[in-house]
Amino acid sequence: MIGQGHLTDTIQMGYEMQNIYPLNAGLFFASTRFLRETYDALMNELYSSTSLNYPGFGPGDQGLLNKVYEKQLLDSTPLAKHFNAKPYQPLNCADKIVHFHGPKPLDYIGFLVSHECHFKGMCAQGIKLGACAHLAEWIQYTASEDVHTLITVDMKEALQKCENLSVMCTPHDVV
Repeated sequence: MIGQGHLTDTIQMGYEMQNIYPLNAGLFFASTRFLRETYDALMNELYSSTSLNYPGFGPGDQGLLNKVYEKQLLDSTPLAKHFNAKPYQPLNCADKIVHFHGPKPLDYIGFLVSHECHFKGMCAQGIKLGACAHLAEWIQYTASEDVHTLITVDMKEALQKCENLSVMCTPHDVV
């Protein structure tokens, strides 16, 4: 179980937006031994399905994983929130992995420029709760020059405003 001193023996996924099953597959931890042992069952379900939607389990890969590994997912604890932090949730400076669930970094940056977001109120909520801290880190560690060329002067100015409006972590906050 992640967060309790050792890695999972099976599979762990995090909650979607509410703390209920089915779980979100945007970020998951799995034992490679477990995946090798269950590969045939996973492939059999995938190839026998006539749809990429799994009613009661979710769409696409997320639905497939929830359906095939339902027992293991229900028997284990979901990923700890600091391994599946979301920018629209309150910032925790001890977060280890940020999952840009819903709005992606450029969606947040675009919202800062235009105040428009295709994810309803999630962008505004994220800006209030700590997305700026995650965006600043994302930009710092993004290796691709392509991403940096997409960030216009307007966006850079918006990010500076964002840092003034939002909660940020300082180095002594990080555990």
